[in-house]
Amino acid sequence: MSSPRPFAPHPAWTTWLGLPTDADPAVATRARRVAISAILWAVAYGMFTTGGSGRCGGLSTQIPDGKGGLLVSQECVSLSLHLSPLMFVAFVVILLVAVRRASADSVDRADAPRTLDRAAAAIALLTVAAVLISLAWWVALTTAWTPGRPFSYLLPFPLAILEVEVTP
Repeated sequence: MSSPRPFAPHPAWTTWLGLPTDADPAVATRARRVAISAILWAVAYGMFTTGGSGRCGGLSTQIPDGKGGLLVSQECVSLSLHLSPLMFVAFVVILLVAVRRASADSVDRADAPRTLDRAAAAIALLTVAAVLISLAWWVALTTAWTPGRPFSYLLPFPLAILEVEVTP
């Protein structure tokens, strides 16, 4: 009885990932899993690093409207959290570097899956860290705003993009 042959991925996968067409099927399969994992982590990053919040505070200001009436104005802040394109670049770079290293002829057969597993773990850790840090910063900025005072913030730039708009 012969042992079952390992699943060989479609040649398009190996070409897209930069693997040689005669790559070890086990390495090609693992590289495909890491690529799919990277795509799923990128989707999760996109889902959890997008949001908006706003609030108003302070005393109302009454401004004459020129017609004998008064306009009531109150200072408000609006925060919008957006994805950073640098995160997607980091995902692609981690994936491609790992696949290139795993497919090199000088790599031992035992080192190739380990390299790909480390890439998958790095992408997962980067995603979780980016989501947690950017959401924590976003919540902290939402609660730190005081009406009538200057508002400044520092955001870990590569992890997310934050737009702040203060209106009188």
